[in-house]
Amino acid sequence: MKKSFNKRQQYPVNTLYVGIDIAKKEHCMRMIEGRGGDESKGMFFANRGKGFERMLKRVEEWMTRSGSEKVVVGMEPTACYWKPLYRHLADRGYEVKLVSSLHVKRSKEIQDNSPLKSDPKDALIIADLVRSGKYLDTRITPENMEEVKVLLAHYENLGKDRARWLNRLEQYKAEYFPELDEFFKDMGGVTVRALLRAYPFAEDIEAAGVKKVGELLWKTSAGQVSREKSGRLVEAASRTIGRKRGVAAMRKVVLDILDTLEWYDKQIEAVEADLKASVKRVETYRILVSIPGVGWKTAAAIIGVLGDLRQYDNYRQALKKAGLNMYSKSSGNHRGKVRITHYGRGIIRKMLYMGSLSHAARPSMYFHEKYGEMVERGVLKMKALVAIMRKILKIAFALVRDNRKFDRNWDTRQVAEREESVIRRAKAA
Repeated sequence: MKKSFNKRQQYPVNTLYVGIDIAKKEHCMRMIEGRGGDESKGMFFANRGKGFERMLKRVEEWMTRSGSEKVVVGMEPTACYWKPLYRHLADRGYEVKLVSSLHVKRSKEIQDNSPLKSDPKDALIIADLVRSGKYLDTRITPENMEEVKVLLAHYENLGKDRARWLNRLEQYKAEYFPELDEFFKDMGGVTVRALLRAYPFAEDIEAAGVKKVGELLWKTSAGQVSREKSGRLVEAASRTIGRKRGVAAMRKVVLDILDTLEWYDKQIEAVEADLKASVKRVETYRILVSIPGVGWKTAAAIIGVLGDLRQYDNYRQALKKAGLNMYSKSSGNHRGKVRITHYGRGIIRKMLYMGSLSHAARPSMYFHEKYGEMVERGVLKMKALVAIMRKILKIAFALVRDNRKFDRNWDTRQVAEREESVIRRAKAA
């Protein structure tokens, strides 16, 4: 069981536990003495520098009054409002722990057998959770990794926003020209977007005719779309079941969507360049990209989500933060399916999944044989890919911990060195 849970630091009895309920403009603080268990009343303070100093003054007063020698502060990571206070306290040497909002929510009724929700109650629950060791592992990210973290989050958000606009284009297609599905599966492709910019609606395609439409598609697709396919597209446009009304207004909407998608493409391309340059400045980058299946994007995801792997006690902590730790729901005779938790940010799992695909597809890759063995034993392909994802992250942790690059023959050489050592000791004896 010890291997399954993170080790919690044992604090001395004379510790003062501070719980802070985070809000946008005004936080609420309550304290619990470690020795006597005395609780303070709720104190509200502004999310400003003066408010922080007033809060720390109250903490010092309670330390003097209770004879406490250590302070541990806990808070919920609510939106982004907790970050200024977290940095303010960390910079002044205070030990700060983050408490899961889900833990606070589920602990409400334990406190007073009531579902009552209030800021002072939540602050007291947070202080009690920290005293019980129920907090998240938090680590200060080095400056160069912080840059990767910020850029990766921006890159991820741009991708999500772009997907929303792409969905709007899908909605247009389903309502005004559903037959377009037969010719273009991805509405974000260069060819279909060029077609929609020139001829946004089925009636425009029909009016342009096979020759003009064919020339456009042939040019934008670099010869991938044949004249015959263009002819079938014009024919489909002439018999579409799509909506005919509101076309004039929708024409403006479609062009705006296309313009927005182009803007997102340019932004994503620029952020990718900055992210690539930033991640290459991190010292562990060369170690990570030495692993088969790990490119610069995967390395950026590992660094941006997990931070410095050298700060983790074991690989299980890294797997857990990446959402790749296993769980099942079992009770009595029922044994639930074993799955990954999917906790945390999905971009790291997405990148590791792409890396695992390369191992599955290419015989020269390190885990290709392992993947084939699992599939032959009847393991589902997706489960085999997840196993490879976990192995890649385990290797990343071990290599960064040992400060060495990936070596395909490392295991064999280690065995040979151990055998030589045994022989030398036997001869010496």
